Amino acid sequence: MKNDTAINTFEVEKLFKEYCDENKMEFSEEKFKEFLKFLEIDFYDWIKENLTHFQSLK
Repeated sequence: MKNDTAINTFEVEKLFKEYCDENKMEFSEEKFKEFLKFLEIDFYDWIKENLTHFQSLK
């Protein structure tokens, strides 16, 4: 089965780890999973806002 995603979790994890290092935070898989959930909510909110804006242009 092909896995199509809008967000490359490998790249996000890499950025998250860099952020943790730079801010002297301990990286954990649990914190990363929480961050991914946050991104997912934010992503869908962003799409909804853009759909509303897109519709208003027509």
